[in-house]
Amino acid sequence: MSVFVIAEAGANHNRNIEQAFTLIDIAADAGADAVKFQTYSSETLYSKNTPGFAGHKDINKLIKNSELPREWQKELKQYCDQLGIEFMSTPFDEAAVDELVSLNVDRLKIAGFESTDPRFVRMVASTGLPIIVSAGIGSNLQSIQNIIDWISLEQSDPDITILHCNNAY
Repeated sequence: MSVFVIAEAGANHNRNIEQAFTLIDIAADAGADAVKFQTYSSETLYSKNTPGFAGHKDINKLIKNSELPREWQKELKQYCDQLGIEFMSTPFDEAAVDELVSLNVDRLKIAGFESTDPRFVRMVASTGLPIIVSAGIGSNLQSIQNIIDWISLEQSDPDITILHCNNAY
């Protein structure tokens, strides 16, 4: 069994591409196999009616201020390729899946909340790429089996990695 280390860049780029490059540099210098960002849109991630929390009255504005500009992805992928570290990003919508596939990513990761959506899971699986799936809050053996079954509908011999994640940081 081998270990594959993914450095989680997430949204820690602060909408500054130089910061994103620095996160890649740090991950590569640390010997990580991959560095993973998140590809989501404030337009599609939450309902416009989602209530604010903890001093944030407009959740969509908060999300907009942390989303990865889609036009950066190609440049970040090319930079990762130059450094010999795999570029990854978790897609949160169909357009993000298509964009990442067009960049020739090696695998896709499905976030915990999206892993409960059979339509989205099957769409990701239809790419034929290896899939990493987060299973956490509310997950049990049956929900994990459902995910495997949905992926298996699209791939005859799927390459699936299940991560146990928790939301209590």
